[in-house]
Amino acid sequence: MFVKKKMGVCLSHLKGDLEIEVYTDASLGKVEEGSPQAGFIVSMRDEKGRHCPIIWKSRCLKRIARSTIESEALALIEGAERRMLVSEWWKEIWKTE
Repeated sequence: MFVKKKMGVCLSHLKGDLEIEVYTDASLGKVEEGSPQAGFIVSMRDEKGRHCPIIWKSRCLKRIARSTIESEALALIEGAERRMLVSEWWKEIWKTE
C-alpha cells in the first residue's frame, strides 16, 4: 500500500530578525554519465540559530564541468538564484499596503 503524506514548513518558531541562508555542494563527474552532481539547501535562520528549510535540491547538472571548482560554481549560482526567489516570496508574504 502506498501512503501519501503532506509535508509543510513551519515558521512559527522563528521570531525576531530572520536571515536566509544557502549552502551548496558539488562533485565532479561522480555519476554514471560523468555529469557533475550538485545540491543546495535554502533555509531561514533566526537570531537564536534555529533553522527552517525552505527549498533543497540534489541532482545532476545539465552542463558538463571540466573541474571541481566549475561544478562548485554552478551549484553556487543555482543556490543563489533560489535564495533570491525565497527573498522575493518573503517580501510578498509580508507586504503591507
